[in-house]
Amino acid sequence: MIFTRLEVCNFRSFRGAHSVDLYPDNGNGDVGPIVLFGGLNGAGKTTLFLAIKLALYGRATGEGGYTTSGYTSFIRSCIHKYPRAIVQPNTASVELQFQFGKLGKSYAYVVRRNWEVSKTNMKETLSIWENGARQTSLDQDEAQGLLNELIPQGIANLFLFDGEKIGLLAKDSSGDVLRTAFERLYGLDVAIRLRDDLQTHIRKNTTPLLNVAVDTAKIQTEYDQIKEELSEARSQLQRDNEMLHEAQVRREQLEINLRSQGGQWGENNHNYQIEATNRSKFLAEKKDSLRELIGGVFPLCLAQDTMRQLHKDVAADLEMTLQRHANGTVEHFADSIRVELDQKGKDSLERVLSGWLKSRVIQESIFDITPKTVARLEQVVSVDLFVTLRRCENLLESIVSDSNELDTLEQKLSRAPDKGTLKTEFDEFVQVNERISKLTRGIATLQTEMKAKLIHAIKLGSIISERHRDSIEQNQRCQSLEYAERTRFLLKTYRKTSILKTIEQLEREFDKEFCMLSRKDRSEFRIKIDPQSFQVRFQSEDRGEFNTTQLSEGEKHIYAVAMLIALAKTSQRPLPLVIDSPLVRLDSDHHKKLVENYFPYASHQVILLSTDEEIDVEAYEELSPRISRAYLIEFNDVEQESSIKEGYFLK
Repeated sequence: MIFTRLEVCNFRSFRGAHSVDLYPDNGNGDVGPIVLFGGLNGAGKTTLFLAIKLALYGRATGEGGYTTSGYTSFIRSCIHKYPRAIVQPNTASVELQFQFGKLGKSYAYVVRRNWEVSKTNMKETLSIWENGARQTSLDQDEAQGLLNELIPQGIANLFLFDGEKIGLLAKDSSGDVLRTAFERLYGLDVAIRLRDDLQTHIRKNTTPLLNVAVDTAKIQTEYDQIKEELSEARSQLQRDNEMLHEAQVRREQLEINLRSQGGQWGENNHNYQIEATNRSKFLAEKKDSLRELIGGVFPLCLAQDTMRQLHKDVAADLEMTLQRHANGTVEHFADSIRVELDQKGKDSLERVLSGWLKSRVIQESIFDITPKTVARLEQVVSVDLFVTLRRCENLLESIVSDSNELDTLEQKLSRAPDKGTLKTEFDEFVQVNERISKLTRGIATLQTEMKAKLIHAIKLGSIISERHRDSIEQNQRCQSLEYAERTRFLLKTYRKTSILKTIEQLEREFDKEFCMLSRKDRSEFRIKIDPQSFQVRFQSEDRGEFNTTQLSEGEKHIYAVAMLIALAKTSQRPLPLVIDSPLVRLDSDHHKKLVENYFPYASHQVILLSTDEEIDVEAYEELSPRISRAYLIEFNDVEQESSIKEGYFLK
């Protein structure tokens, strides 16, 4: 793996976009592994170091990773603040380009992480290009997963060194830091997590096992019994259907015989007799009603014209009678007036009265009749005669119809054969009908019972299927738990074996590197790493046995560097090396050892971020044959921003 380019934009002290070429080849044929960045404290060296870590790991960059709110606050603090700007930038980005070898092929990757902040939140966008093609199918988590697969976060400390913190490895007397680095480097942390996950799986799935076989056997017995009962019921149903068919055929034969021999008349004889009796009764009642009508006004219906003329004459006679009474009333009234009038008035009255009476000729009354009698006569002529005539006609038609029907019934009764002649076949017909009814009811009951049994059998079959599935799942679960236990044992054995095998190689590599980097002759020094606790003990002929806390500060730093080199070499991972403040807190002897024996040969790509006191004139001259690129980071106090240019302090 080789870092080829780094770009930052509005990131911390860098305003706008700044891009640097990291490829360890200056184009002039000078192929050295070292890319050197120089800068005073606060110029921006750590910013570039942080940019590489952020590009690769994002939120997981901090010690133990950031919380959501902590990461948001951290990114807000990383966005460049330009003191003269009216509107401050709200976005920042880092971009890292690198080459990576997979399965014998080289791939070019571009990783860009962009941040946009507002008053309330922060949005991060991670984009990845592979061989120029953007991986748009990956969401943010999948993109980070791809980076973790290429460059696991657990090995970050093996190629991204912070000189200020590197000595912490030597100060850890418990062995926890070394164990964590060791496990992550060799992938043993994955094995440990897998063992823990398997333990969780075992705990969650270790529940009391059901006696599925016994329960299933009971249900299977009941199911088989119901199947046998259903089989018997089907046979019985088939027999009953056959007997029903035979009975129906026999009934059809008997019906044909009874019809051919008058059997149908015999069957209906009783009904005919009842109907004839009812008809006779209704006929007698209708005849009585007709007699009542004939005894009333019906005879007058025979002289309707005469009755209408009589009504006219009676009405006219009644009018003459009423007029006569009116004339008498007028004359009586005139007599009363005469008494009050003089002679002239009386003459006038006589003249008017005489003229009025002459105009009203009154004949003699023939009938002595009252108005009530005339009204009754009008009712008879206008209504009663018509209604009576219609009722008589309807009754007469009904009587004739009933008489004809009664004659028909009597003829049917007279033709009915003697019951004795058909008694045998009729009795058999009745018995066959009863048998058909009984068989039909039995078949219906049997079908209902079969339906209930079938539903119960289906339910039991479903339960048996579920129990079989439960049994299979239980067996699979037992097998899974067994495999999990065996896998946990294998992982434990694998971890123990891997640790024992690798620790020996790690100890040899450390002894060699520590001896080479130390300012004193440390050839007699040997270390022993406890495979359980990972505590490191030094063994020396002069000093005996001692731990890392008894080393000097410079020796602790050299110890940490040597241990990291040994870890990297034993892991056989060809990673670039990035060191921030590479020579901090080292005395001149250890300083020289690192410059001469470590930096030029530490990796195929070594990126150093140094002050002028760490890589000084002498160190620069020593490293220059191995330096392919050199940059100087300068900070402008007025503009409050950093810039990068080619060269170094001394050039």
